[in-house]
Amino acid sequence: MKAVNLLGILSPFGNTKSMIVENQTTKDIMQQIIETHKKYQNDYDKISQQFWKGSVKATCKYLFDFLKTNVKYDVEPDYRQSVKSPAAILSTGRYANGGNDCKHYSLFQAGILDSLSRKGYKIDWCYRFANYKLFQVMPHHVFVVVKINGVEYWCDPVLDTWNQRKPYINKIDRKMALYSISGIGRTRKRVGAKIALFPARKAFLLLVRINFKKFAIKLYRRLNSPQRAELLQKWIQLGGKPELLISTVNKAAAKYKRKHPGRSIGAAPAAAAVIAAAAPVIATLLKFLKPERADEIDEATEAVTQAAEAFTDQGQEQSGEQQSVGAVDPYLLYGGLALAGYLIYKNKRKLFR
Repeated sequence: MKAVNLLGILSPFGNTKSMIVENQTTKDIMQQIIETHKKYQNDYDKISQQFWKGSVKATCKYLFDFLKTNVKYDVEPDYRQSVKSPAAILSTGRYANGGNDCKHYSLFQAGILDSLSRKGYKIDWCYRFANYKLFQVMPHHVFVVVKINGVEYWCDPVLDTWNQRKPYINKIDRKMALYSISGIGRTRKRVGAKIALFPARKAFLLLVRINFKKFAIKLYRRLNSPQRAELLQKWIQLGGKPELLISTVNKAAAKYKRKHPGRSIGAAPAAAAVIAAAAPVIATLLKFLKPERADEIDEATEAVTQAAEAFTDQGQEQSGEQQSVGAVDPYLLYGGLALAGYLIYKNKRKLFR
């Protein structure tokens, strides 16, 4: 099938542009992808049947090959991010500088698959927003994932072959069924983010439990101050349960007070790998963890033994959560991030000032 044949069926491409957000953020882009998907459902309904090849897997492979052949990849710069109709994707896709990247590949594939689903074909698909950068949480890439008989297949025409997998750090999955038309992406839990950040939250709670850098004491003070609501909201945004954070902080603070009444001493040392694993959460909560007085700044310590022992107490968060399928194994990630995490905390004046 050629793109020109589909353009004769779709609403004409007028090459008109309108600014939606002048200084877009990652959240803006994610929201616009979802809204654009809904906006052009009728257009995809006009052409989707031509992509059905007898099975979900064959259809996904055909879609992948069609886009590789008919839509040239051209990554958009950060200052100019766009979303397009199917006619615009196909029309501009003929040119090397057409401005079609992962967003447009995903929109076209998802538009076809969702249309086929509405026509009665059983297709379990989602948008997967992925982050590949260390010490960062927000995604910067998107592709479509289809689940067939419980097995995930990755549909990313940015890569060379269908179902090719480039491991990510964390991800956010969005299924259209999770969103209502009146409140796209604003009133529903970001389940994908919650699952993907589970290892980081677990590592961070470990640091709180052993009172590393007096995290427990600092958070205890914030939870008993006007900053309480802001801190808990940040924790919720990271996918955490507020009651678990409060319980962990209170227990660690009570233990500290029993052992050291009226006295301030350094925290138990923590493994560098654990520190590194908790880095995404620490970065988000940093303003609540900075020292309040100069005499609170002590030397960051090297990796040791007490962290591993504390890991056994973390099981309470595992209820209802699991690690992200397809993501980097968190324990392999710990090792890879260990050196970076240790250097960040050793250079205390840069992070804790």
